[in-house]
Amino acid sequence: MSHKPRWPADVGREYEPVRPIGKGGFAEVWMAKNKTTGGFVAIKCTKEDIYSKREVAILTELSRMQQPHPHLVKLVKAFEPADGAVYIALSLARGPTLHHIIRKHGALGLVIAQVISRQLIGAVAYLHGHGVIFRDCHPSNVVVSGSAVDTEAWWSDSLDLDGEVLALAKRCRVTLIDFGFARALQLDPAQCVASVGIEARDRDDDRVESARAHEQIPTTKRGRTREQNLNKSQSRRLQRGLSAVGTRKYADPSIFRTIRDNLNASMRSMNSSMNRSSASASHKERKLKSFSASIADYSLTADSYSIGCTIRHMVTGVPPGISVPDFIAEKNRPFKAVLNAIKRSKRTRPKMYRELSDLPESLADIISKMTTIDSRKRLTVRTATQHPWIEASFVGADDVMRPEARHGNPIICLECATCS
Repeated sequence: MSHKPRWPADVGREYEPVRPIGKGGFAEVWMAKNKTTGGFVAIKCTKEDIYSKREVAILTELSRMQQPHPHLVKLVKAFEPADGAVYIALSLARGPTLHHIIRKHGALGLVIAQVISRQLIGAVAYLHGHGVIFRDCHPSNVVVSGSAVDTEAWWSDSLDLDGEVLALAKRCRVTLIDFGFARALQLDPAQCVASVGIEARDRDDDRVESARAHEQIPTTKRGRTREQNLNKSQSRRLQRGLSAVGTRKYADPSIFRTIRDNLNASMRSMNSSMNRSSASASHKERKLKSFSASIADYSLTADSYSIGCTIRHMVTGVPPGISVPDFIAEKNRPFKAVLNAIKRSKRTRPKMYRELSDLPESLADIISKMTTIDSRKRLTVRTATQHPWIEASFVGADDVMRPEARHGNPIICLECATCS
């Protein structure tokens, strides 16, 4: 049983923690009850940094739109107490995540998958219409409301399951959560994206100057040198920054390839005469600059790749980076086979997997075009709104395809947008 958190006074006056919802490397999320209204929200606690400030700024503007998008989480209130953390009250998205549904019985039925695909693409296309890159689209960040996780209709390809599949398709609602790595770009994102890394590079230069200024101060109260503290801070920032390119399996591979190539080139040019301490500091500095230079290439099409991988996972039951036969073979290895047999004995329905060759042509086509390695040839999210697989969805009459989401319509940037 999780111990209830001790929130700062201004948060605790309004909300009472109920139960934990999720915990990651950079944030903890609790379901909470408003002490006045009795309503429920999700409280996200994260360290105060540039990412949390961006998240609050982006969600503030999106939530205040005259017609907020129905498939994006809403900001209720943000708290910035003096404890160095940020507490964000968000609308509570009820239902299992797409990850939980897939993990339960594998590939979803194509009727439900088409509805989820349409709503997911509509939501991200809307963000792109406002110059916002989501940067972390994967099944765990997609909440699907409409029914419990063990409802059979999620995985049925038939519309005749006592009418339950069609009923679920009509009430199914996707909510895109966790804007912790989202970024709002200014002006034309195609022109602005090359400047995304400028701010990070400038901060890196400031850190180097700061380190030089403190070279004469030998230790801190904890006995570490200033240089050691600086390196630790750089390591934490690098970890947070690398996470900002998305969950690795779903992230645009060209970003990681560029980071690796830049880092290798930088390492080859290191001066071999450096002493060990200086070499260590230089390695961290170069790694940060390699990241900063590479993240500048992170364009809107990176979200396309992540969505394509998410759709592929949803309709095949197999995560990115591995084929269906290889995945099944891995599951059938002796030790895992025993564990799977035990798990199957507790389930009434076996897990289902699909080969890509078994998918409808239009579905296979959109997955292929959104996950093309060459980002220049990749289908953009706003163009994907007009793809036959998306337009053919006959369920979900709510207006998920806002004008901003349509390819060719002008991009209306947020006021908090920045190029640096």
